[in-house]
Amino acid sequence: IVLDRPIGALRGDRLILRDQSAQQTLAGGVVLDPFAPARKVRTPARLAVLAALERPTMFDALQQLLNDAPAGVDLSWFARSFNLRAKAAETLYREIPMVVVNVAGAGRFGFAPLRWETTQQEVLAALAAEHARAPEVLGLEGRRLRRLATPDLPWEMFTALIDQLLAGQRVARHGPWLHLPQHRITLTGAEEKLWRAVAPLLQATPFQPPWVRDIARTLTAPEPQVRSLLQRVTMLGDTYEVMHDRFFTREAIAELARVVSELAAEKGEVTASEFRDHIGTGRKIAIRILEYFDKTGFSRRVGDAHRVRDPTLLVERIKESADTDSGRREAQVSGRDSHPGGANGLQIR
Repeated sequence: IVLDRPIGALRGDRLILRDQSAQQTLAGGVVLDPFAPARKVRTPARLAVLAALERPTMFDALQQLLNDAPAGVDLSWFARSFNLRAKAAETLYREIPMVVVNVAGAGRFGFAPLRWETTQQEVLAALAAEHARAPEVLGLEGRRLRRLATPDLPWEMFTALIDQLLAGQRVARHGPWLHLPQHRITLTGAEEKLWRAVAPLLQATPFQPPWVRDIARTLTAPEPQVRSLLQRVTMLGDTYEVMHDRFFTREAIAELARVVSELAAEKGEVTASEFRDHIGTGRKIAIRILEYFDKTGFSRRVGDAHRVRDPTLLVERIKESADTDSGRREAQVSGRDSHPGGANGLQIR
């Protein structure tokens, strides 16, 4: 049923449908979901949700939802649908075996324990397969790992899952790379020697580092060799490829992130020209740096400005990378609450 305006309906409420004159009864029903979505109301996944909500008790409904929901159950939505106060909701959640996950910006979600463990195993299996396919590569960036392992899991839930795996030491992070703890890569003696020559060139102009071709020319080294080295050092978390063939040191990225955070803190966002003036580079490179931060999830573009999404995200990863490195070139690897039904409509039986 599509409504013109929200009404105070909740799951289990009975209703009668009459014609426009309110003289003829057309049908009756029971509300299943007072917060029904506007689209995809007949998909198999959606029909499974409605079937679960038809179960006779809240306990049965939640149990079935957990078993059927690969992306978890929004516990706030469930409590509002059944008009549960916080204490009653928590009592119910304790009675049912579930993994409760705090998802940044989205609230708490419940997962069936077996499904949550299966999802974690899918991530571990994807990493193991990648290590077997490309042993010379440290690991995978988070968004690529999600696409390979759990493409249907929303990004915010995926990051919560990764946080659990990191806390349990089942996955390790080095810079932007996620990998199994036992997987590692090292630089060869020749690569170490070349890196000792390359590093000072990057550090000399940290916000405007030389291109790979310029480094190769300065050191009279083959360009592919310099590029390969910097890509491997990036896997170790000591450099970041902000744009093709232009690598920034870890310290430079940390300082640039700090500048963006401070500028954004003043008025909520930062423009390319403001950022350029603070770091003393050209406009083009300032824009590319801001675009890189957008791509990593540290910030997001809104119009012609950029807003910081998670000020701790990049800084924490850089710190983790520095801590793990510690000077080495090796990575391990009673009254009713007023919860009106959604304006999109109700789903009933």
